Formats: sequence, structure tokens, C-alpha cells
Amino acid sequence: MVEQLIAVFCSIDDFCMEYDKHLIAGETPKIPKTSMILSEIMTIAVMYHLSHYRTFKWYYKKYVLEEFREYFPRLVSYNRFVEIMRTI
Repeated sequence: MVEQLIAVFCSIDDFCMEYDKHLIAGETPKIPKTSMILSEIMTIAVMYHLSHYRTFKWYYKKYVLEEFREYFPRLVSYNRFVEIMRTI
């Protein structure tokens, strides 16, 4: 699972870097201020869809906050993450 997490993160991070290069200065997307970077947020969302969990709340509280904390040290609370996730 860790290898899959790292592979997904690297792919998403590469995509975000390329996406940022092609943005016109005035077209920067509005992302709420957070300590997490866009690649981390997107990785958690993608990993949820690759998991066996039925609800995102259960996945985030029982899996991400416990198992992924060492890989994402700046994790935010579930409620804050849901607010941020709307923008991706």
C-alpha cells in the first residue's frame, strides 16, 4: 500500500507542477489557505477511490489520520479537509 501511495503522490505532484507552468497569471485557482499542498490533498482523494472504504469520513478518520500521518505530517482535521477538498 505504501508503494502505491508514493507512486500516486509522485504522479499527481508531477501533474501539478506541469499544470502550474501552463497557467496564465490571472487564472490561478482559488484554493483555501491550508498547510497541505494540492498534491497531498489530491493524493488522499485518489487513494480513497482506490480503497475498499464506503464513506470518505470513515476512510479519513480511521485510516488517513492514523496510517498516513507519517507521510502527510501537516494533515488537517476531517471537517477542514472536506472544506478544502471541494476546490480540487
